Amino acid sequence: MNQFDGLQRKTSVNMADSLESALRKIPARTPPSGLFERIRTSIDSEIQLRALRRRVWGFAAGLLGIVAVIFGFWNLLAQELAQSSFMEYLRIFWSDRDMVMANWNDAASSLLESLPVANLIIWLILSFFIIGFVWKALETWGKSHPHGIVRHLSV
Repeated sequence: MNQFDGLQRKTSVNMADSLESALRKIPARTPPSGLFERIRTSIDSEIQLRALRRRVWGFAAGLLGIVAVIFGFWNLLAQELAQSSFMEYLRIFWSDRDMVMANWNDAASSLLESLPVANLIIWLILSFFIIGFVWKALETWGKSHPHGIVRHLSV
């Protein structure tokens, strides 16, 4: 033990007492009115912003995938149209209208028979699917957003 041990203990006790008394003299501060509501509003808006970002990125990814598939099938449909005799029959419709009008029933059936129907049906289904996807995304966004686009589009 050294000679300063007792002095050090007395000083630390006196400092603690003086600190406590100094802290008691400081008036307690109350938070500003509406602070909790502002914090809660900020948190809610951040949650809504995150949800909106997820929806936008999900919509963009889905739309990009569907558009890529549609362009792929569009190219496939164009190749099938080039390989079939559809374009030749279509040229006859434009070049020899008198013959087509005289035999319109046979001309129309031969034109329809030369269409690559399977690829055309797939392309149309995908086109309707993308329209439905976009409409559903706009409708969902319109329900969650106070100024929704679908409310202005629907009759």
